[in-house]
Amino acid sequence: MASNDSIYFYKSGQIVFKRATAQIDSIAFVPIDYYEIKNNEAIFSEVKAIPEISLFASILEKTGLHKSLANRTVWAPTNEALANVDTTNRATLDSLVHNHISDAFQLMYSDSFEEMYYGRMLNGKSYKIHYRGPVHKIHDCNLVRENIRHSNCVIHIIDKPIPYVMNVWEYLSQTTLDDEATAFRESVQSLTTVDARGVTSNELLATFGNLNLERSDFVVVIPTKRACTAAFNKLYGYLHVNNDTASEKKHRRDSHWLLVRDQIVDQKVVSWYPEKPYLPETMTSAFGQTYKSQDLYEDSVSSMDLSNGRIVFVDTIRHLELIFAEGDITIEAEEVLNPKNTNSVTKVVLTDTSSYVSGKGYLKCEPTTISDIQRVSLYVPVPRVRPGHYRILVDIVPPSIEDSTDLRTNNLNFRVYTVDTTKQGIVAKETAVLSGAVSKPATLTRITVAENYYFPYVGIFRIPGQTPIEVVRIDNNARRNETSIHDRTFRIDKIILERID
Repeated sequence: MASNDSIYFYKSGQIVFKRATAQIDSIAFVPIDYYEIKNNEAIFSEVKAIPEISLFASILEKTGLHKSLANRTVWAPTNEALANVDTTNRATLDSLVHNHISDAFQLMYSDSFEEMYYGRMLNGKSYKIHYRGPVHKIHDCNLVRENIRHSNCVIHIIDKPIPYVMNVWEYLSQTTLDDEATAFRESVQSLTTVDARGVTSNELLATFGNLNLERSDFVVVIPTKRACTAAFNKLYGYLHVNNDTASEKKHRRDSHWLLVRDQIVDQKVVSWYPEKPYLPETMTSAFGQTYKSQDLYEDSVSSMDLSNGRIVFVDTIRHLELIFAEGDITIEAEEVLNPKNTNSVTKVVLTDTSSYVSGKGYLKCEPTTISDIQRVSLYVPVPRVRPGHYRILVDIVPPSIEDSTDLRTNNLNFRVYTVDTTKQGIVAKETAVLSGAVSKPATLTRITVAENYYFPYVGIFRIPGQTPIEVVRIDNNARRNETSIHDRTFRIDKIILERID
């Protein structure tokens, strides 16, 4: 072209670009991603040039991922390690490749760096990368060669394929795997339903929604086959108390639900590594069940790492023990969690071993006002118990336990309420009332609050903070001008639930 040339670009008859220049020799039009394509081609040429991983290179090409290696790390197994891979199965090849490429540029550093970090693969799985020691590793695979760099890609050669690690969702959805979790998985999968539109859902798995999320961290407490089967049979026996075949399906489903619903804890952040077994002191499931980590350590028979959490196998289900308990259920007052009180203050008083008080001590409820209108009250939540009729008893500790010369009595009212913990209010009238019960002056007094109280079927499914619960309410009935006779402070040793059917 001649000097003083110009370039014009038109769109719909309008000039959108123009440029004057002294001289133009040629014009080349290239795609926007031209240089990215060329870079990936150069990287793949480097991969193909390494004889030890030629099989992995051919697999890369079959899956199409050889075109997108920039800004990534390739963890390539040797040819010998891939000798048994079915190279005709596209699904197998895709799974293999996505499990061996990190979506980041990861070099292996010297032993002076931190012990390990995580490599996150294209499929979302995270595998531990170990720096220290004579052999560097990813997961349990040794690095044969490392830090083969080309442009913005790094290649590490490993001695075997990285094993695919399931996440919680995948593990609980297995239908062919036979291990200690088989019975538990069957209970989980029994909760799956299909609606009229053909949409499949699972009540338990839908509660979490992110069991498939690789960056989550779950602890799943799974009873062993033996424990799971035994617990289901007991639950079903308690719930299905007649031969009504119409209710059999519901009772079986309810038994499965009770067995599995409290077993999954969402930790939110990574907190348990095999090298450093650590859990918070307490954990709470989505349905309000509290776990103590010390109990899990004691009950655990084995454990297994998943890609987004850990399975802990146990041979006992502690939170079902009250439901399974034969005979009386005793609620030691000093061990009640979060008793609610009005116009009073509660504190635990520990006693010596020679005391007639059971357990470690008793719960003391003291007034904060002298008003007759504002009565001293205490609400003690009743734990989940299996359906049936119970006699409710309360042991009252006399004032003389603290002052042997104080021979006053307590004048108390008792009620059993259904309390809606979501609204912090009463949603049903009291179903049992006892007024003006007077204790003995110098010894423990057992008061019968209700002779035949029925804990309903629905009560066994209580969720703290979400569904109504039963509580025993205790009110001091002593008036201000009666304090020389009746002590307005009262003390509770325990509440007893005697099963009568």
